[in-house]
Amino acid sequence: LEMSIDRRNSYYRTQHQNVHQGRFLLTLNLDQRFYANAGVGLSHFHTRLSYRRDALDTLARRNELYPNPHAYARYNFKNDGYIQFTYSGWINYPDFVQTFDITDDSDPLLITHGNPDLESYWTHTFRTSFQKPAGKRKTTLYASAEYSFETSSISQTESYDPATGIRQTRPENVEGSWNTSAYASASIPLDSKNRFNLSPSLNFFYRERHGYFASSDNPGLNQVNRNTDLQLSPALNFTYRQGKLFLATYNSLHLRFERNSSSPASDQSSRVLNSRVEAQYEFPWGMTASTDFGYYGMRGFTAAMLNNDQWLWNAHISQSFLKKKNLIVALEARDLL
Repeated sequence: LEMSIDRRNSYYRTQHQNVHQGRFLLTLNLDQRFYANAGVGLSHFHTRLSYRRDALDTLARRNELYPNPHAYARYNFKNDGYIQFTYSGWINYPDFVQTFDITDDSDPLLITHGNPDLESYWTHTFRTSFQKPAGKRKTTLYASAEYSFETSSISQTESYDPATGIRQTRPENVEGSWNTSAYASASIPLDSKNRFNLSPSLNFFYRERHGYFASSDNPGLNQVNRNTDLQLSPALNFTYRQGKLFLATYNSLHLRFERNSSSPASDQSSRVLNSRVEAQYEFPWGMTASTDFGYYGMRGFTAAMLNNDQWLWNAHISQSFLKKKNLIVALEARDLL
């Protein structure tokens, strides 16, 4: 056992933490149509860490104050529906061990370093959402959006030596990390009896992360590494319900575009198509029969095994017994193809 222990990378860590929390909130309510509040939450962390690794043997203490400002406002429309806004912010501290000047080379091809100069950073998030019925048939419209950014967030700097295949990483404070998303949907009755219903929707997401990258030809770690992730997901669903009969079709497409400026070979543009039809009927004697048939197709993935087509057919039949119909016998078959 003594011979197998990696004394350079083995470590002993004990951590004790005391937490104190408080909150201040101011609320405004006008005529039951407008509501708003704003406040700040405060959390105080006193952390004591005992850490021993190789030549490092330290007892560290840290007092951290986590302010969490937040605000919320909502306006209710006269004829139903609303619009609302939310803001929240919080501070993030680096992990204790990330700030130690240590090197972990337990994996000789992936060497990680600590950074004593790491600083805390803020995250700010803004959200808004809207819902409103429209038209004589009560079409429901919904939309939401979110934007979040970080000030000097902690990212990884990375250097790579192609001659040896060794990759080294070190946490750094980096500007430019943010993400945004949006969603819109509608529920549209197509007839006055609400038998036919159409439900289109669109989901959008974009994220950007920054870091630094260098090879052996550029050891200064001054090449910005920009990672982006763009996703689009349109969907269209249709349902029909008449008495004991229910029919539906669900269709969605997920597009994803991932880019890495320092490693274009890892870029990926993928798409996933999902389409399914479903039918269900309830018989007068307490029997229910349903079936669904679907297609799931994936394309554009760098791993070739993920690029495939899948067809799936399921069926279900059940019969209820006794006076209160609380005994149910069911038979279900999955993946019949």
